[in-house]
Amino acid sequence: EPTDTAAQNLTNVNVNHREAFNQGGGIYNLGTVTAIGSSISRNAAGSRGGGVFNHGDVNAINTTISTNTAVSRGGGLYNERFDSSSVNQTIFPSRASGNFYGLNTTIAYNFAGARGGGLDQEGGGSFQLGNSIVDQNTAEDNAATDDINGSINTLGYNFFGFVSDPAASLLDTTDVAANVTDGVTDAGLLPRAASNNGTLVNQLNQTLEVP
Repeated sequence: EPTDTAAQNLTNVNVNHREAFNQGGGIYNLGTVTAIGSSISRNAAGSRGGGVFNHGDVNAINTTISTNTAVSRGGGLYNERFDSSSVNQTIFPSRASGNFYGLNTTIAYNFAGARGGGLDQEGGGSFQLGNSIVDQNTAEDNAATDDINGSINTLGYNFFGFVSDPAASLLDTTDVAANVTDGVTDAGLLPRAASNNGTLVNQLNQTLEVP
């Protein structure tokens, strides 16, 4: 699903079982993508961005980014920097880096061969997250970046399976990180299944209780 500088709105949509030889298995974005109540799952990229390769703005609301695979970086989502040779600057010259906004969103069970199993940031962009879950992701060559590689701008009430600096130093007091918060191991996510609107989600099997 390549997108250019125009806006692409995805509502109650499954972007699943897609492959890219290089980057952006599910979505390759140079514009603005807004996903609401949608699933970006089981996609694969031969390099970066198994679910999403982003050099614009991605807004995910009530959305699941799950079980995507990238051979290199950003199993769930990869935010690209402007000066990278992989982005045509004639087509899209005005951005320093991709930005991601996630609200009520689950990013789980994604895999990257190098780093950033869930989310990977290249350059000075941001991951803005609120009331979201980032858990059970894997970065094969760098376990410290299993869930996130890069900085975050937290809106609070997030669950992270594992965070390290710089993300760890930016957590809100309402955020929970399994490797930081005593007595918490994971978010209790069930395997992916269809929701009421037909999109594929990872439901919770328990209510998280923070000691």
